[in-house]
Amino acid sequence: MKLLTFLLLLYSLECFCQIDTTRISLMIKGLHTIEDHKRFWKEIYHKDQHYRGKLANHANDQENLIAISYYFNTFGYHDTKKLGRESAIILAVKGHNRSEIHKLTFPIVLESFKAKVMDEKSFQQYWQGVYKQEFNNDDYKNKSLPMIFNLLGLNVSKKINIHELLSIINDYNNFMNAPKEIIGQWISPEGKKLTL
Repeated sequence: MKLLTFLLLLYSLECFCQIDTTRISLMIKGLHTIEDHKRFWKEIYHKDQHYRGKLANHANDQENLIAISYYFNTFGYHDTKKLGRESAIILAVKGHNRSEIHKLTFPIVLESFKAKVMDEKSFQQYWQGVYKQEFNNDDYKNKSLPMIFNLLGLNVSKKINIHELLSIINDYNNFMNAPKEIIGQWISPEGKKLTL
């Protein structure tokens, strides 16, 4: 019965335009056994990987991000060896969302590095990419990591502010759903129709 309730809650998330944080919170609070945790990560993995490419679904990606953020806040960074390879999807789920949330959800990256799930090179590439996106220079080479993290405004705590995360997602969705005026259309060199 627990499994059926768990799966129904997880699948029902796809039916709402707004992210139902109450359901997600209850789902996370319902994870008691190692098997419950494994099922959670297996389902997140399936939802994330099934909806890629042309099937990519931003609402699904956002719901998964909220779910893993609640999980992270409740249980901390998990042991991928104990919970299975599907649980390593946490970094991909984070990456499949808009760049604005990367600063806020940085604890996932930081803790995955500390847990040796993310190697040092990948960790450096990650924060260097965020730095170059923000400042478009290589000045990070002359700064300490704490100074860089502070300059970037990276969240280095062990928690993700869910309210702030929802606010960023809501702002993004409102912008994307707002009426837009078409200024022009053209065909790219690759043959894709572009609209501005």
